[in-house]
Formats: sequence, C-alpha cells, structure tokens
Amino acid sequence: MITATEYAAIIAAGIKPTRHAGDFSGLTGFAAACYSENTATELLEALAADPADCAIDCEQWELSPDGWRIAIEECLEAMAYDYAS
Repeated sequence: MITATEYAAIIAAGIKPTRHAGDFSGLTGFAAACYSENTATELLEALAADPADCAIDCEQWELSPDGWRIAIEECLEAMAYDYAS
C-alpha cells in the first residue's frame, strides 16, 4: 500500500488512478513485478532517471524503453487506484 505522500506525488506527476485488467492487482508482466517489488517512490524516481538506466529491465523483460515507461506508469496508476479505493 502506498502512503498519502506517495499518492500525492503520483497525482502531481500527472498519473491518474486507473484499474487495469490482468492477474495481479490488474497488472501483468513487468508492471505486475513493479507493483509487487517496488515502492511508488522508487518507480517515480525511475521515471525521472536517465532513460538509459532502464536498459537492464528492457533486456530482461524484452521491452522497448517506451514499453518500460508505460508499464511503470500503469503500475503507478494501479497503486493510486488501490489507494483511492
């Protein structure tokens, strides 16, 4: 569960609470792994980092940098949705 501060940071980043279809908290694949293994703060920091920093995740999960970013945003949307619900 995220904190009120993390929820506010997600909203401030322009990410809206959204329910996603899938197996784990409405997420699948890399987004589900992010949800179960990372805090919202860590994910927000990852989005703000140099795009080259995602190379290992992209290789391991067979994602493009855009796909990596979308998966993290979906994870944050789900975290915010779960918090607000």
